[in-house]
Amino acid sequence: VYQRGGAMPGATRDNAPKELAPVRGLTGRRPKEVGGTENENTDELSDEKDEENKPVPWGEILSCTPVRALAYVHFCNNWGFYVLLAWLPSYFTQELGVTLTNASLFTLCPPLANIAVASFVGPLADDALKKGMDVTRVRKTAQTIALCGPATFMAAASLVSYNGDDGAASSGFATVALLTLGLSLSSFSYAGLYCNHQDLSPRYASILLGLTNTIGALPGVIGVPLTGYLLQRTENWELSMFLPAILLYFSGAAVFAKWGDAEKQSWG
Repeated sequence: VYQRGGAMPGATRDNAPKELAPVRGLTGRRPKEVGGTENENTDELSDEKDEENKPVPWGEILSCTPVRALAYVHFCNNWGFYVLLAWLPSYFTQELGVTLTNASLFTLCPPLANIAVASFVGPLADDALKKGMDVTRVRKTAQTIALCGPATFMAAASLVSYNGDDGAASSGFATVALLTLGLSLSSFSYAGLYCNHQDLSPRYASILLGLTNTIGALPGVIGVPLTGYLLQRTENWELSMFLPAILLYFSGAAVFAKWGDAEKQSWG
């Protein structure tokens, strides 16, 4: 066992270092200094406990502009995800004329591409930070790609037109390819909004994520039925499914570029 905690391979009770700060409490905390007096150690633990028991600054959190921007971006980021997750199979079968079996296979393409892109997004952002790029700039760049990328490819997919039977088939594959490429770029949000909670407040990062994730779940409640309603009224997939997502994606990117921040807040 290392001094003041930690594990050492091969350590036993007999050969472990003797001077260890005592572990106290359910969290396994040790006083910072080994060998301090009981009163000093107790006072130190009391200060830590008082710091931990500080009330959550809800007023500061809810009035913080970067937190509000982050919540809106989370909402916009999830709109396309939930809507396409629910409606993409129907779009493939009804609009593109794909068989149900192939529609199921095509629906797997965007998530698989998303996983592939996610594998290098983190290292890419880390490399940018190591080279001295500002954290806020890294977060904004990553989130801009995560929002504007899918929006651009959705717009391109909606413009693909049919030209006879052969054109319909090639158009269907082109649409699937464009949507797959576009939605794969949404993985850049892992280096954008999903890291931003920790940037703003290491202490309350879990609370911030719970707050914005709750707002981010609303598209699943609002967006999915709204798409069905618009589809019933317009009978147009592009206007019902793609246009709202494109508008929200671009607006989310603009909001985050304007009010997003990665600096630690005074209350965090």
